[in-house]
Amino acid sequence: MEKIIIAPEERKEVEGYFLANDEAFSIAFHDNPEAATHLVRTILGRNDITVKSVQTQEDISTEGHSFTLDMLAVTDDGALIDVEMERTRTKWRMLGRRMRVYLGALSSRSIEKGDQMYENARDVIVIFITDDDPYGKGLAIYRFVFKDDDGEEVKNLTG
Repeated sequence: MEKIIIAPEERKEVEGYFLANDEAFSIAFHDNPEAATHLVRTILGRNDITVKSVQTQEDISTEGHSFTLDMLAVTDDGALIDVEMERTRTKWRMLGRRMRVYLGALSSRSIEKGDQMYENARDVIVIFITDDDPYGKGLAIYRFVFKDDDGEEVKNLTG
């Protein structure tokens, strides 16, 4: 990984930064697929993910609403990974809904024009990083999946 050198005149501006700061997060990961790969692999506990491109502060819109993603990464196999830094506790109560909206917007974006909509939809992963445990259950990582009425995880079915 390439070492980043900060010019003396810029040092004062960034001295108080830490990774959870939006600007520091952007500096660390913008156009830096190696760092993004390391972050995503560490959080997900998966070594099969390699990020090929990454953008920070990526604007995305749906009909009637737009928002800015902290980091949007694309993997070698085309999966879309959104990583969000959420440090505002008041927004945690809507974290599930926000996650659902981001997942929906990115799922829509995961289908290329002319694709068979369901067969070619790329995987989408949304990750929220918080300062503390937003659900108060003492867990460091929460994994959300789609479940059927019997509580079983819904997975791709093969015919």
